[in-house]
Amino acid sequence: MYRERGKQVWLNPDAEKNMEAGGLLVDVIAADTPGRDSTWVTEVETEDSVNDEEARSQWVRYGEAYSSWHLAVPVSQYEAARKLVAKHGVRHCKVIMWDKNPSGIHTFWGLPGLSVEGESAASIGL
Repeated sequence: MYRERGKQVWLNPDAEKNMEAGGLLVDVIAADTPGRDSTWVTEVETEDSVNDEEARSQWVRYGEAYSSWHLAVPVSQYEAARKLVAKHGVRHCKVIMWDKNPSGIHTFWGLPGLSVEGESAASIGL
């Protein structure tokens, strides 16, 4: 979705180390231009990874490193993630949601840098 809109994007899925932002390997790093003047970072969690350990070991660090970052969680984990963010004092974090349909298409609501008037979701085939 980022590339389709002329933006740069780097992914760090699982144990891959393709690009750092602020010295950390967050899941998605996107930028408006090749110079990365406007960089957006998004950590993508799964049903199982929305928990106290992730909040303590990762989210708190991201809140210290970034002045703004996004935490994408499954729709079913949205409230749990918001409670963990508050419980652990995670800073500068906006919790957004994603869902996967039976065809394998992931829909994200609120991805940074993709806001278009009247559009609230971005669908990605992963």
